[in-house]
Amino acid sequence: MSKTVLSPTPTKEPEMGGIDTDELPTTVDVLRYGEPGADPTYMMVPGDDGTKVVGAHSREAMRHRRRRLGVGIVVAGVVAGVGYYLGELLVSALGFLVVVAVAGYERLRPDGVPEVVGRNVHAEEALETYEIEGYVDEVFVM
Repeated sequence: MSKTVLSPTPTKEPEMGGIDTDELPTTVDVLRYGEPGADPTYMMVPGDDGTKVVGAHSREAMRHRRRRLGVGIVVAGVVAGVGYYLGELLVSALGFLVVVAVAGYERLRPDGVPEVVGRNVHAEEALETYEIEGYVDEVFVM
C-alpha cells in the first residue's frame, strides 16, 4: 500500500486592495485626490511619475480656469453693454459687479489637482500606509 502525499501548490502572493503586488514596481509615487477635509482617494503611479501627473492635472486645471474667466469677462461685458444701451448705468454697473463677483468666487473652487504624498515609496509600504484604490502603470501626459 503506497501513500500519496500531495504537496501544497505554491500560492500567489495575496492581492492588497485589489492590486496584484507581483506586478508592481519596486518604488511608486502615491497621489492623493480630493478636497481637504473630504475623504481622499489614493492612487499609485510608478516611481518618479507623480510629478508628471500633477503637472498634467495642473495644466488642465489652468485651461479650465482660463476658459471660465473668459466666459465671465464676456458675460460681464454683455451685461454692462446691455445696461448702457438701455440707459440704466446703475443696473449696468451692478450687473457687471455681480458677474465679476461670481467669476471671482469660481476661482476659489478646488481644482482637482492631486498632491504627491509619497515619493519613491516601496510598493508594499504604500499599500500598508495608504488606502490605495488603484495603480496606473502607464502614465499618459499631454
